[in-house]
Amino acid sequence: MAVQKIEDLLTADDLQAVVDQYALQIHDAVRERLEELRDAYEERLRKRGEEWRKEADALLHRLSDAEATLAALRSRFEAQREADSQAHVPAPTADPESPVDAPVGVADDLRARGFEVIDKRAAGGKLWVMGPATELKPVMAELQRKGMKFGFAPKGGRATGGRPGWFTKAGK
Repeated sequence: MAVQKIEDLLTADDLQAVVDQYALQIHDAVRERLEELRDAYEERLRKRGEEWRKEADALLHRLSDAEATLAALRSRFEAQREADSQAHVPAPTADPESPVDAPVGVADDLRARGFEVIDKRAAGGKLWVMGPATELKPVMAELQRKGMKFGFAPKGGRATGGRPGWFTKAGK
């Protein structure tokens, strides 16, 4: 048997075929791994998308609940406003011979008698009257006999700065 030369054992074509075969194997392995990664990421995105959809659905449900509660509160508020407007009865007027002839004049009359008056009725507040209790008690009794309703607050209110006083919500 004759000994072959090394150049005869591996030709350029043989080497090219080996390189091509390894390149194809590497290519196939990389493609397979990339497809595995793509599938894994698609699964992650699908799960995350489902989580986001669930969160969005939960937020929409909470929003619907809030809107329903708001609508219920609006209807209750409107019903209360209607009930208040139907129940509003004007304050009785005083006797025509009386020095206090109408609720409008009460504040002016009390000021004319020397009492301190704080009138917050225009802003939805109360009419407050302050002065010595001994002088105010008979005046309040007189006004109450004429149909005006006054209450006494020993600690006053914000308008009085915490000083005691008589108050009414009677209309202007």
